[in-house]
Amino acid sequence: MRKEDLDAYFNGLIAARLTDCLSVAVAYKGETAYAFCGADRARPAYAGFDETTRFNIGSVTKPVTAALLALLVERGLVSDTDKVQRYIPEYPLGSVSLYHLLTHSAGYDNADFAFPAPQSFDDQKRYLRDIYSVERLTAAPGEKAGYFSMGYTILMDVIERVSGQDIETFAQENLFRPLGMTETTYDTRKLSPQQTVMPYLKGEDRFLSLLSVPPTGDSGLYTTAADLLKFGLMFADAANGRGNRVFSAPAFRYMLAEFTHGRFHKTPVFWTKLDFDTYRCFAELSSPNTFGHTGFSGCMLSVDTDSDVAVAILTNSCWLHEDWSNYRRIINRVMSAL
Repeated sequence: MRKEDLDAYFNGLIAARLTDCLSVAVAYKGETAYAFCGADRARPAYAGFDETTRFNIGSVTKPVTAALLALLVERGLVSDTDKVQRYIPEYPLGSVSLYHLLTHSAGYDNADFAFPAPQSFDDQKRYLRDIYSVERLTAAPGEKAGYFSMGYTILMDVIERVSGQDIETFAQENLFRPLGMTETTYDTRKLSPQQTVMPYLKGEDRFLSLLSVPPTGDSGLYTTAADLLKFGLMFADAANGRGNRVFSAPAFRYMLAEFTHGRFHKTPVFWTKLDFDTYRCFAELSSPNTFGHTGFSGCMLSVDTDSDVAVAILTNSCWLHEDWSNYRRIINRVMSAL
C-alpha cells in the first residue's frame, strides 16, 4: 500500500478537525498491510496517545456480541428463532425472538426507553429490569426494522445466562484470547485512563465519562485498531480459504449470510452492502460482498470478502459519525491505495 499517501490523507483529517485522534489498521490478503496512529498533540488529552490506546467503539460492539451469540448457536445451545422468554423468563414479550433483536425488528419504540443508562456495576441489574419493564410494541415483531440499540444488551443477558459466565469472561476465553485480541475488553475496570480515549462531544467541548459504566452488549467494548482488525480478518480469512481458530466453516457461512430475505440487509453479525447500500456507510469502491458496522464514537469495521480487505477505523469523534459518508470517503481512499 502507498503508506506515504495514506499518512498524508489521515494527517489531513486531523488537521481539518474531522477528528482529534485517529487509529487505522488495514489487512489485505490475510496480512496487515497498513497502520496509522495520529492525534492533535497540541491538546493535552492526547499527550500519551499511541497505537495501544483503547477506544470506546460504540455500536461496533454489536458485531462482536452477535459473534458470541453465534458461538452458542454453533454449540447447539441456542437458535436465533428462539423466543427471548426461553432464556429470560421475566422478559414480557412472548412474540419477540433473538432474530428480532439481531435485526432490530422487534417493534420497539425508543421513546419508551428514556430511563437512565447504568452508571456503575451495581446498577446493571436495575438497568435490565428497566428494559424488561417495557411491554409496548408499535409494530409486530419482524414487520419492519427500527434501530433498537438495547436489543444487544438483551442478547448479552441471553449469552450470560446460557453460558453461565459474564460476557467479559466468555468473550475472553472463547474469542479474544484465541484471536490474540489482548487489548480488547467489555470491562471498564480494566481500563487505564491514561491509555483510553473517550468519545468527544465537540459542541459541548467535553469527553463522555464512561469509566464506571458496566458492560453492555450494544456499545460497551473497548479496543485498539490492531485488535479490531483481528476480528475482521477472521471473517476475511474464512471467506478466502484461510484457517481460523474459533468457528467452524458452517458457522462462518451462517454469520456472513444475509438472513432477512433482503429486507434489512443484515446478517446475524453484520450489516451488509449487497447491491444497494441501505446504510449509506459502505464505500463505493468496496464490493457488494462487504460487511461491517459503524459506532456513534466515530468508528467503523468494514470487511470486503471479495477484495480480501478488512479495515478498522477508530476515532473518538462523535461529529464524524454525524455524516456517515465520512466512512465511505475514508474507506474509498484506503481501497484506492491497495
